[in-house]
Amino acid sequence: EGTPPATDARRHPAAMRAAFLHLAPLQRCRMLARPPSFRAAGAAAGSVPSSSLPRRSITTSFPNVTLTTEASVYFGGKCVSHAFITAEGERKSVGVVLPAELTFNTAAAEVMECVGGSAEYKLAGSGQWRAVAPGESFSIPADSSFNIKVTDAFHYICSYAE
Repeated sequence: EGTPPATDARRHPAAMRAAFLHLAPLQRCRMLARPPSFRAAGAAAGSVPSSSLPRRSITTSFPNVTLTTEASVYFGGKCVSHAFITAEGERKSVGVVLPAELTFNTAAAEVMECVGGSAEYKLAGSGQWRAVAPGESFSIPADSSFNIKVTDAFHYICSYAE
């Protein structure tokens, strides 16, 4: 299925933090959405609360990627990410959002996977804030937006729909 190796961050939190510390400052928060094949069964793009998606192992690395070395920096450095393409040809980005409340727009549908920290998000048209924690994800439809509230650094992997 091409799923990257994963580990349980509760058993290896220091290793997970170390893996992401060297990436800061990262950039971008115009994240890539995970293709439909990566969504939980029955989960469509849109307002899928993270609590309805199954908690899974946290992705800690991607072998054999093509990485953009220049970071994308947004909101005066509050969001930093690096884009990459997996060995299977999937577009993704890995990044960090520092403490702030921000609004992001999407062109393609996106799936945000929390790999460290936590946040609250609110999809366009929704009045409800939802929490997302390590091992959880949420989907954002194409041509939409979402708000995110971060109180401690939020580390993520964004997968973009093709």
